[in-house]
Amino acid sequence: MARRDELMTYAEQLKDPRWLAVRDRIIMRDMNMCRDCHSGDNLHVHHKRYLKGLYAWEYSERDLITLCVKCHRFVHGLNEDGKDMNDPFVRLPEFRGDLVRLVARMNKR
Repeated sequence: MARRDELMTYAEQLKDPRWLAVRDRIIMRDMNMCRDCHSGDNLHVHHKRYLKGLYAWEYSERDLITLCVKCHRFVHGLNEDGKDMNDPFVRLPEFRGDLVRLVARMNKR
């Protein structure tokens, strides 16, 4: 379990040598490729679930999987720019334009 005297942000955890060792081990286990699309480029290690009180490196290996950056973003519902795919303004740029024009028209009244 995580030590309470060692509070770290998630970004700090991902730079920690303990995480980097686990990350390398998982990527090697997955034969240096994305488990979804089999790409070998820009590999990340994805936590399948998050458990309160655990640091990134304290998870069981069965909770970790290698994904390329594109598949990792997709799993988290993000587009290639890292924007939320559940946001209608991201998913439907043509709708966004229509909405902006509609709001502009309403403001002129």
